[in-house]
Amino acid sequence: MLTKVLHTLRFRYCFVDGLQAAGFVVHLANTTAIKKYDRLKHSGDETDARYLAHLLRLSILPTGTIRPVKHREERDLARKRMQLVRSRGYVFVPDGEHLVPVAH
Repeated sequence: MLTKVLHTLRFRYCFVDGLQAAGFVVHLANTTAIKKYDRLKHSGDETDARYLAHLLRLSILPTGTIRPVKHREERDLARKRMQLVRSRGYVFVPDGEHLVPVAH
């Protein structure tokens, strides 16, 4: 069984979909629920990958949910709505190249 552990989905779901289509079992690590291993002598991507693999082997890797394709659009719309509701109290004015929120 081929397995991949991801710690973020900032890169979009196309990566997850590709791995799953290639036959990988994909786990999304919940990094906020993982206590950093204090006695690690080295840190970096390889060390982190080994640590996540160790947690997965022990079946104690805290994971998040990878939404099915058909539910992602609904979730993305809900997130966008929340973003718009939060920004409702602000007026965005141009400041050079950026729009800056100003309470009104």
